[in-house]
Amino acid sequence: MPKYELAVVESRWERKRNYSIRSIFDLISDLSYGDTHGYHYEMVNDEHAFKEIVSRLRQTRGIRALYIAAHGIKDGIRASNGNLIDKRVIFKTLTRRLADETGSLDGVHFGACWFLDERHAFNLLRRHGEGEPGLWWVAGYSKVIDWIDSSALDMFFWQQYLNDEDGTALERIHRCAANILRLMPGAHKEMGFEIYVRGNGGVKGLLANAHGNGRAIGNGHARHNGNGRVNGGGRLYVNGQARMNGSRH
Repeated sequence: MPKYELAVVESRWERKRNYSIRSIFDLISDLSYGDTHGYHYEMVNDEHAFKEIVSRLRQTRGIRALYIAAHGIKDGIRASNGNLIDKRVIFKTLTRRLADETGSLDGVHFGACWFLDERHAFNLLRRHGEGEPGLWWVAGYSKVIDWIDSSALDMFFWQQYLNDEDGTALERIHRCAANILRLMPGAHKEMGFEIYVRGNGGVKGLLANAHGNGRAIGNGHARHNGNGRVNGGGRLYVNGQARMNGSRH
């Protein structure tokens, strides 16, 4: 994989503990380059920081993929200060027209509970007009996910995608999905993990479709399975304070 193709944006998981997914990407980078500096990393404290960081990364030459790691709910993700970054802010920040499209992200992976379903994928993958820049794929979870379990799946996802340099972004993500289906079929179903791609005027899920129960979404309307599972007790917010009990919710 080319150095700095990937940017990682992470929110703080718990105020008094230093949980981080950064070590996962340090390992992938070290195995690929012999050092831990083969990707771009930033932390996001609030909504303003999210908009500034993501907009800047979209305009950074060479960065083609983005991983956003944070606690999530259906309506958005949590910043380090505990406030919600609303889904509409996320959609607009990732899809609005920019004067400089040097970066032109190919795809975004949300490492967050509950956030990504078919309708959200449709909003993220749609384009303003034919031939305009835009995302080709989005990935993420539609259920409450265990922090360790999802980290293992995310590590496998990025190891497969980033070390495959042949062809287009769509060809690479299709091969990545095929390897997940082959080697981690139970994990992706249990955690509600899906990879959505653009195609034929709509979007489709590569993992669910492979099992014969997926469908393409082209009109912005979608259904999702809200029956999640928590390994480790879930995540609670008490008086505005986040407490982590083993999940990304």
